[in-house]
Amino acid sequence: MSGVISDFGAVFARWRTWFLMANQDIMMRYRRSLIGPFWISISMSLTIIGMSFVFGNVFERSFQEYLFYLAAGFLVWNFIAGSMNDGCGVLVEAESHLRAVPLPAPVLVARMIQRNLVIFFHNALVVGGVMVVFGFRPSMALFYAAPGMALLTAYAFFFALVVSPICLRFRDLTQVVGSVLQLAFFLTPIIWMPDQGRLPPVIVHANPFYHLLELVRAPIQGHPPELINWYVALGLVWGLVGLSLVTLSATRKRIFTWL
Repeated sequence: MSGVISDFGAVFARWRTWFLMANQDIMMRYRRSLIGPFWISISMSLTIIGMSFVFGNVFERSFQEYLFYLAAGFLVWNFIAGSMNDGCGVLVEAESHLRAVPLPAPVLVARMIQRNLVIFFHNALVVGGVMVVFGFRPSMALFYAAPGMALLTAYAFFFALVVSPICLRFRDLTQVVGSVLQLAFFLTPIIWMPDQGRLPPVIVHANPFYHLLELVRAPIQGHPPELINWYVALGLVWGLVGLSLVTLSATRKRIFTWL
């Protein structure tokens, strides 16, 4: 257990390592591009505008109301799904580094989190600008988004710690997680609204992704998250903390043999 604790401590002791590696990932992914990761943000904004014209009428909502709802949902979901997908491949993509330098898994996970946070804030800047153009005015409830985003970051961090060693050993699990997230996108109220009365509320509230989304989406829409959203999200994070301790204890000495 002392080895696992030292691995977690390396996140703070070696913060320059994962910070610089994450920034290098961004630069390498978008080298020779004039606006870099903002291409993702622009593409997302155009998708949101187009879908708002169509699905706003389908769901009998005003264009402005539906655009704000869809934009907030897309923004948060992109971070959740992107972090979970990338979390599966944290150790696989770092194979060359691990063969040369003994890097603890939490350091590599922090690299992935930093990379996705940079993309999230790029998206927030562009998507938020689009919302303002169409009349969005933030309220004081937006301050609740900061602790909500911190909890989402913790969820993504510990999820990656749990699944990345398993995905290193069983490479097919990455595809399983990706397929589950595709299904979860349609089962989670991102495109559709939970207050339309077409589905029993228990189906919405039984979906953990709904509660994770509401931590940030609700403040963007002008009201704080409900207590049940905090309780479910905190429960998920603490569950993942326990699982990550078990996973790291069982796999930290076997990672090199699975590369």
